Amino acid sequence: MHLHAAFFDRFIHSIPICLKPFFRLAYQKVDRFIVLHECMTEEYKEFQAKSQVSVVHNFYDSILDSVSLKDKPASDVIKIGYLSNLLFSKGIFILVEAFIELKKEYDNIELHLAGQYLSDSYMTADEVREKISVLSQNGFSRIFYHGPLYGEQKKNFLINMDIFCLPSFYSSEAMPISILEAMRCGCVIITSDHHYLPFLVGPDQGSCATAGSVESLIVNLKRYLGNIEKYESVKEGNIEFAKNNFSPEAYTSKMNEIFDQELKSPYI
Repeated sequence: MHLHAAFFDRFIHSIPICLKPFFRLAYQKVDRFIVLHECMTEEYKEFQAKSQVSVVHNFYDSILDSVSLKDKPASDVIKIGYLSNLLFSKGIFILVEAFIELKKEYDNIELHLAGQYLSDSYMTADEVREKISVLSQNGFSRIFYHGPLYGEQKKNFLINMDIFCLPSFYSSEAMPISILEAMRCGCVIITSDHHYLPFLVGPDQGSCATAGSVESLIVNLKRYLGNIEKYESVKEGNIEFAKNNFSPEAYTSKMNEIFDQELKSPYI
């Protein structure tokens, strides 16, 4: 089983008591769990007596393989990008509030949003759509919505961003691919200290704001808006960090290694 969501142990404990024995029995038959990061292995303690737990890092889209820092256009405008599902709990409106405040001090910044409208327990997709529509209409406060992006459109969007911001407090947030892809495209990463995100984004990749805090997000964005040399250095380092840790080739190699081990298992 290859699992991407965070806190598998909490999920098991949240299952209604009448169903829990069936779920436990099913998961006890799993030979190997595959998780996205070393820090997630503890979630599977209950099943490790009978199952192996392997770590395979997520990977960026191979369409980004040829991207280099020289592909990023030179501009006096600093572009802050968000690329993910547009959910309230992904921190989209925390980012918007922070940006509107920052615009009062920095006149050379833009906010670019991309993704599909979705519902969560805080706000419906229609409510999110309506709020974004009002904000992006006529480039209000230099906030622009690009819709869902894939393939070359996604690549071009990320190449044109300087800072990638995902201040998520999403309930099952783990290791978002969008962050890996933004790193590979040479963006500084600003995320939140929610769940496992600090294991993905350290001081060399960007920074983690306090989840749910507009004020903390402003402080973290200012670290780079007010220090061009610092964010240029981080952008270059992030390309190499992504190539060394989250390449499609590394993912394929690790998965093939696991398949080979399983095929040689005496239980097959």
